[in-house]
Amino acid sequence: MKNFTIKILILTLTFFVLSNVIGQTISYPPNFKFKSETFKSESLGVANQNFYYKISFVKNPKVPDNKTVAIGILQIGENYSKFIDVIQLQRDSVIEKQSHQSTINADEFDVLLKLKTQWETIVVKDFKDKNIFIQDWARKTYQYEIQNPVFNWKLKEGKKIF
Repeated sequence: MKNFTIKILILTLTFFVLSNVIGQTISYPPNFKFKSETFKSESLGVANQNFYYKISFVKNPKVPDNKTVAIGILQIGENYSKFIDVIQLQRDSVIEKQSHQSTINADEFDVLLKLKTQWETIVVKDFKDKNIFIQDWARKTYQYEIQNPVFNWKLKEGKKIF
């Protein structure tokens, strides 16, 4: 009976310590101010259609069972299409709004901390110039441009199994 009581006591203490450590919230001083991020964007026009995709991928190929799931949005407009993580789109909207202020307070900073993206890549396709712009992040944001590939499909009779 004594061993059982000690096990229950250890289990209770372990639960209490873990719940306090894991359940901690970030607290800021009352006058906390943080410099707002600079934000520069170019309007691509209004999206006429939005398509949402559930995306599942593996970040580390050595652990293939550990899959990351995210929601992506394909926005198609008159001249452009854009594919982006929905949370990144929300995050960009918040940063753009906050960028007009010189500083942000703790509550505004906390909003940004809660918007964690699952992947950083943004793909923009220019229908007029037939270019594709890819933006990503590695220490800082970078962008590169590629020419939209042209496919010359030739339809033929028959069947072929791949």
